[in-house]
Amino acid sequence: MQNVLTECSYTVDDAVTAGKEQMLTKTSLKERGWTDALIRKFLGEPDVLRPNPHYRSAPKMQLYKIDRVIDIEQNEAFKAALETARKRSETRKKSAIEQAERLREYIRNLKIEFPVWSKQRLSQEACDHYNRLWRNTEKRATPQSSEDFLSRISVNFLRHGLTAYDMELYLMFGKIGSVEGRVLLKARILECIAETYPFLKDECERQRAEAWGNYYYDTWYDWHDAMSQH
Repeated sequence: MQNVLTECSYTVDDAVTAGKEQMLTKTSLKERGWTDALIRKFLGEPDVLRPNPHYRSAPKMQLYKIDRVIDIEQNEAFKAALETARKRSETRKKSAIEQAERLREYIRNLKIEFPVWSKQRLSQEACDHYNRLWRNTEKRATPQSSEDFLSRISVNFLRHGLTAYDMELYLMFGKIGSVEGRVLLKARILECIAETYPFLKDECERQRAEAWGNYYYDTWYDWHDAMSQH
């Protein structure tokens, strides 16, 4: 069982001062194994609410007296509840890992094939597809458009128009691992496009790098935003 505060000293960084009393943030409690449910059940409302020192627009920091936390952590009922929460968390994590891996395996095994057309025909098909999408606007594509533009709309046409990409995204929505899965699916399709049409390799690589870059940025931003809430 994970050590609690009574069994392991905390550092100055773990605590903040409110008046003359040492306090723990909600984040510090969670690092000790506390869950939201345990906090609600055993601690209840925070002892002090303080404006977030890093983000003024963020919710106020929830602070809890260290002495009160220590007293509760000595309670046998709390220790039992903490152990139950730990086991439940481990079970959920294991299940999530297994589900995410199944999704990765599914994407790896997808059969993705494209018709082999001439560059001229592919460009025309891509232009027709683009013009249908933007028919109610002034945007138009022609085989005489710039090479970069034609490469981009050709890759997009192959991905959206000739695969089940959008349906797969729909079916994937809300599943564990779907955030990563969306990028893996796009990367897999781009890889197949580049293999079928080598002249689109640079555009496929650009879109693949962009997709992974957005994924890592969004993942970091979500974590950073969650941390600012506490």
